[in-house]
Amino acid sequence: MAEYESTFSIPGIASSIDWGAMADKLLENARKPEKVWIATRDTLELKIGLLNEFSGALKNTRKTLSPLKIESTFRAKLAEFSSLSGGDAGGIVSAVVDPDAAISQHEIEVIQKALNEARFGAQIKTNMGDAGLTADGTFSINVGGRRGVIEVKMTDSLSVIAQKINAAKDVTINPATGSAWGESLGVTASVIDNRLVIKSTASGLGATTDTTTIKRGAGPSDKLGFTLAKGVPSSGTVTISAGGVDYIEGTDFEAISGTDEIVWLATGS
Repeated sequence: MAEYESTFSIPGIASSIDWGAMADKLLENARKPEKVWIATRDTLELKIGLLNEFSGALKNTRKTLSPLKIESTFRAKLAEFSSLSGGDAGGIVSAVVDPDAAISQHEIEVIQKALNEARFGAQIKTNMGDAGLTADGTFSINVGGRRGVIEVKMTDSLSVIAQKINAAKDVTINPATGSAWGESLGVTASVIDNRLVIKSTASGLGATTDTTTIKRGAGPSDKLGFTLAKGVPSSGTVTISAGGVDYIEGTDFEAISGTDEIVWLATGS
């Protein structure tokens, strides 16, 4: 019977050489360039991230500084207010300052604070004819120098009149064009509880100057043709001139607030 002799041998055991450690060392040496490349890649990625962050910050800085190139920006001025009475000046007066404005100090006397106002009429459940209107007519709304003319028909309800007020435009004449300004009146109209309510959309729309012609009757009072605001005469005055004579409110006649009526006094009769 033939004998079997193995050709497998482990020379390291006999020679005391640690081939495994040697192989690990060789592999480690082979991986050194890869580690360098990985470290270099990480460093570059970090630098790219920092560069992007710096670029973003630089863009924001440029965006912030760009307006400073505009003359109106670096020459901009701000109006500051202080109330001598100790109140909140910001709630009383405001101003927009032009870049060309001179630096100065002014004292402003506030006679009356501008407020949004509201007016409401009598309760009308049906139409103007049922409320006592005997013929179609017109009435005017004067707001801060603007004037709107509203046509009223006997068949109109308060809702229809409110729509006409909201759609009304300023009919005062622009001297530069010779045509009406055509701007909105700055009021809104609505109907609440069968009452027409008119509100101003902003405060401080300015003063209203209006001229109308009235016929002097034989009685103690006359109709102006328009309703006076509740604040008259504190927020305005009525002046009547006839035949070269000026009649003074409070001396010659009294304007009845909330109505379209004036009552003549003894001196104005």
